[in-house]
Amino acid sequence: MGHIEVKRHPPVLHGEITLIDHDLGHGWLRADDGREVYFQKDALAGGDWSSLSIGMRLGFREMQAEQGPYAMGLSPVSRSRSVRCLLDEAGQPLKRGGIAQVGFAGFCGQRSYLTNLDEIGLQDL
Repeated sequence: MGHIEVKRHPPVLHGEITLIDHDLGHGWLRADDGREVYFQKDALAGGDWSSLSIGMRLGFREMQAEQGPYAMGLSPVSRSRSVRCLLDEAGQPLKRGGIAQVGFAGFCGQRSYLTNLDEIGLQDL
């Protein structure tokens, strides 16, 4: 039987917009690991370009170029909705002021966090 080659995709990362120029169609985001990543308007896969603002969280796939890393497949994400889904999957009750250990694998990578639910916008759940 022939060899089957599996196409690999970069993982979906998350970050926060630190600079955006709506007129010129580009900006910078700070990935959750602290690195700065460049992005352009045509990298937006979901959402409306004019609605993007500093501090907004985005999911993205990081690519490499000679000039450095850049983001593709940008999509706005809701931190509180993401954590809500994770807590539901872990069977953890949602309660104000609580601390939850959230462990997950998948598009975010394999990670575990202790999260203060008030800090992630529990009121939006």
